[in-house]
Amino acid sequence: MCDEKSEKCFIFSAFVAVLNVVEHFFKKITGKYPQVLKELNVNSNSQWVRGEDYYRLHDKTPKTIRHEMIEVFKNVLNKRGRVFLISAKGGGQGINLIGTNRVIILNTSWNVSNDQQYIFRVFRRNVTATFFVY
Repeated sequence: MCDEKSEKCFIFSAFVAVLNVVEHFFKKITGKYPQVLKELNVNSNSQWVRGEDYYRLHDKTPKTIRHEMIEVFKNVLNKRGRVFLISAKGGGQGINLIGTNRVIILNTSWNVSNDQQYIFRVFRRNVTATFFVY
């Protein structure tokens, strides 16, 4: 859907293991399993290469590359990068994540203030775009 609408998406999880599962499936569908791709209405040439099609930030991501990775992802000229996997611990607060209008929260923390941090990674005042939270 991100390809189709030329949009980008943040996927948040409280657990790095959940991000591992998402990344595992990205690798599985990269150019393989044409029937699954057809059923999901995904382009059979769809690629999921880390650092190009998707990015990943967690608490062990070196601070030296965090800012650069975020800047590359949110650059409007970067049409290929469409998903950013983010752990709650590594990216929930203190970094400026913009450039998308969709947030997927894979597992809530049941702490409203934590979950709001995920949502407010995309919401900005005076922006007229529609935002989606899943």
